[in-house]
Amino acid sequence: MDLSSLPREKWWGMIILSNLEDFGLDLNEPENVLFVTFENMLEDPHGHVKKLSDFLGCPFEKEEDDEVEEIVKNCSIERIDTLTKEIFHSLGFVYGI
Repeated sequence: MDLSSLPREKWWGMIILSNLEDFGLDLNEPENVLFVTFENMLEDPHGHVKKLSDFLGCPFEKEEDDEVEEIVKNCSIERIDTLTKEIFHSLGFVYGI
């Protein structure tokens, strides 16, 4: 199928549905599929970390909010950028000039 004539949001949806079918997943079984967008994750990272843990069957308890904060902090763009620079530097490469 030629996707070039479809608006971008349409073909992204078709790609997602195709991938779901490849894995034998069905949108009629929402307990098996979790959709998370980059934009929504940026809006509410703490809420989405909790939602993901619930989906995976490992929900956080209320008193574990510090752990959620630690996960959000360690997965931030700033932290990943720092780790990438440290890894490249340790390998003798110059990164981010």
